[in-house]
Amino acid sequence: MEINTYIKIPKIKLPDNFEQKPENYFIHIDDKERMQKYITQIDDNYLEGAIVMNYNNRPIMTFRLWDLVGNLWAYLLNAVEEFLVNGKSECYLPDQPIKIEIIENKYDYIIFIIGDGKYGSFIIPKIEFLQSIFNEAEHFFMRFDEYFTPNQYDFHVNQLVKLRATLASEF
Repeated sequence: MEINTYIKIPKIKLPDNFEQKPENYFIHIDDKERMQKYITQIDDNYLEGAIVMNYNNRPIMTFRLWDLVGNLWAYLLNAVEEFLVNGKSECYLPDQPIKIEIIENKYDYIIFIIGDGKYGSFIIPKIEFLQSIFNEAEHFFMRFDEYFTPNQYDFHVNQLVKLRATLASEF
């Protein structure tokens, strides 16, 4: 499973066809050179961006679902925490009424549903999904601390440690 985080270039309107060339409107979180170019224009309290997920080269979450990316990472971690306790969870995109559901499926898989299925319903191996979420969330928080206000996501970094321990104890 591949997950990447992108930051939306500030003060730029997205045309309807922006997904054809997303690199014109979004910066990969690891592109330090491009990030530095826009860093003073970015409001780290209202950080717009996208979490892009692919499984077996199949798009799961795309740029179309861009939103407040830091908040979305926090919401996803909260949903994963609830999922590990209850076997199912849901959250919404921070600024849109689009629901994300994580549901336990048999044979160590999860069902990942976006927008009640409007944006897709995917069956993904549970461990691969969770480890990928944990790794990219940690990566995002690390980069956020480098670029913006350090320690803003400390609660979620600590949450990640606990979630990894919970996952390790399950398997």
